[in-house]
Amino acid sequence: MTDMITPEEYEIAAKVADAEGDYELRDILRSRAAHRRAESAREAEGGERGE
Repeated sequence: MTDMITPEEYEIAAKVADAEGDYELRDILRSRAAHRRAESAREAEGGERGE
């Protein structure tokens, strides 16, 4: 994973974009936050199974 931005950091950036009226960027950042959360959940699930 080359991108080390946390989902929380994406959410903060999305709030800034929203406040600035950049709704397209806000949506992209929220999507990336959701993707990162899902990715982290898959990694945690794999680790619990010993994979």
